[in-house]
Amino acid sequence: MPLQIEVLNGQIVAMTDASSHRIAATDPNYGYFSRYATVDRLFSELRSNLKGQADQVTVAYHPSYGFPTRISIDRIKGAADDELGLIVSGFERLP
Repeated sequence: MPLQIEVLNGQIVAMTDASSHRIAATDPNYGYFSRYATVDRLFSELRSNLKGQADQVTVAYHPSYGFPTRISIDRIKGAADDELGLIVSGFERLP
């Protein structure tokens, strides 16, 4: 599900879904979405999985800023429904 996430000083300011509906902190999915909502949290997820918690991790990085733009994590090779895929696109650094 594509999300638009606004972050200021490492904190989530707003999160909206593809239908432009704001995802509030009271939304049942907010905790899951916010787990990957900042660049720092993406790096944290990568660090934990690269330390042996996943069987396979594939990452592509932004050529200028160096943050992950595509993450694929397979925690247990051959198991179903344990994979995680994240794509960061439309990044915009605001003044």
